[in-house]
Amino acid sequence: MKHTNHSHTCPELEESSFSIYCEWVYSRHVAVGNTLDDDEIESASNHYQLVNAYLLGICLEDSKFCTAILDSLLELDFDNESYPGSGPVQTAYENTEGPCVLRRFLVDLYVVADDGDWFEEQNWEDYPMEFMKDFTIALFRERRQTHGWKLTEMKEKYRELVEAEAAVVD
Repeated sequence: MKHTNHSHTCPELEESSFSIYCEWVYSRHVAVGNTLDDDEIESASNHYQLVNAYLLGICLEDSKFCTAILDSLLELDFDNESYPGSGPVQTAYENTEGPCVLRRFLVDLYVVADDGDWFEEQNWEDYPMEFMKDFTIALFRERRQTHGWKLTEMKEKYRELVEAEAAVVD
C-alpha cells in the first residue's frame, strides 16, 4: 500500500474487498461467504477475504470498517472453531508493518484459540518468520501472566524429576 498526503493506491488488494466494503457502507453488515462444498476451503477463503478487506480499511483509513472486519473474523472463528491459516497470515504480514492491530489480532487469535496442533500438523515454515517471533513472544507473556513464578511448586517439581532421574540411573 502506498499512501501520500491525499491519495491512496492499493493495487495489490482483491476486488472482493471492495465488494465487502460497499456492502458494509450501505448495510453495516460484513458479507463474506462462498458456496464451496468443503467447509475447510470455505473458511480459508473467508479468512483471506476478511484479511484483504481489513487491508482495504487501512488504505481507506476507515477504523470503523477495520473494527467490523475484526469482529467478523472473531465470529467466523468462534462459530467454526477455526482461525486463519498461513495464507491469510502471510498476506497480513506482507502488507503491514509491525507492530499493528491486524498482526496483534492474528497472534492473539492463535494464542487464545489454538492448542498447538497446527504447529505439529501443518508446515509452520509456511508462516512468516516475523509472525512466529510475535507468536512466541505472546506465548511467553501469556504463560508468565497465567503461571508466574511459583517458587515452591517449581522446587517440588524439579526435586521429583531429579529423584526420578536418579532412580533410573540406579
